[in-house]
Amino acid sequence: MMQSSGNSTSGSGSSVDLPTGDSSCSRGPGGSNALGDSSCSGGSSDSVRGTAPPAVPCDDLERRAQPGLGAALLLLMVMFGAMAVGMLIVVLSGRGAELDLLLLGMVQVSAMVLVLLVGVRWVGVSARSIFALRRTPFWMVAISAPLALVCAILSGALEALIGQVFPMPEEYAIHLARLLYPENPGQWVRIIAIAVIIIPLGEEMLFRGLFLRGFVLRYGTVPALAFSSLFFAFVHLNPWGFVPIFLAGWLLGWLVLRSGSLWPSVFLHGLYNLYSILMLYTSLEESPSAEVLSQADAGIWGSSMMVAVSALVLVGCIVLIGRQGRRALPWTDSCNAAAS
Repeated sequence: MMQSSGNSTSGSGSSVDLPTGDSSCSRGPGGSNALGDSSCSGGSSDSVRGTAPPAVPCDDLERRAQPGLGAALLLLMVMFGAMAVGMLIVVLSGRGAELDLLLLGMVQVSAMVLVLLVGVRWVGVSARSIFALRRTPFWMVAISAPLALVCAILSGALEALIGQVFPMPEEYAIHLARLLYPENPGQWVRIIAIAVIIIPLGEEMLFRGLFLRGFVLRYGTVPALAFSSLFFAFVHLNPWGFVPIFLAGWLLGWLVLRSGSLWPSVFLHGLYNLYSILMLYTSLEESPSAEVLSQADAGIWGSSMMVAVSALVLVGCIVLIGRQGRRALPWTDSCNAAAS
């Protein structure tokens, strides 16, 4: 997610409804079913019948319910270590003074690829299964466009409110704005390639693919959404955007569970970043500086009316997705298929 303007969403409807009943799946901590009773049931995985169908043994799925919290923290440490090495190489090469989003993005993407490769090897199942890269109804992807816009508007308003209580240091604000402010066509291309396409895809594969899968299968949907969102907010290293980014992570994770695919969250994440860049660009008259930022005008995007309308649209999208989305966990289809 973009660090300069934060993210926003709602925790409403955050858990995936699962049918109740006994299951022969292996048990999680405290004897509770680690997958939810629908995860090992036969029949269709896209509907809820009210009573759980006959259970299917899922010991192999439970055994591969990785990573847990400890493993996820270890993988994040590996990612930060790889990023530190990458930044050191950039500085030693003499390009530290030219540090921009392209270089930072290349370092971050390289570190994420390393972690994803290690994570897939660790889990021991196919990458397609881990990342839920499957077809999804077109409307689930299409709704990402208005949802991303209202999230960008609301997160900007929330971050501005937080900034009034805990002002962001001037130098930090200028640094973030300069990273995302395109001054020529070449910078537009670089920023869109990194911030709108590559980084959203990598972050979704890591936090809503690898991490969310392991957490859901181990701890259940609500703890999984909370833990994955906390990690997502933490790695952005932006205390002023922590709350909006956490809420965005919750929405993105919930969208994956409701759609059964990673693609809607990838589109939402990328479009959110694009809208944030456009809002930053239109609010500044020239390249970011202390004086320019002090005179920045959010215009219609920051008006009370626009924030209120955005909140209503957000609630409407959540209700629609909650009612029309799927109810079964996206990573248990192979278990369900075993029953057929």
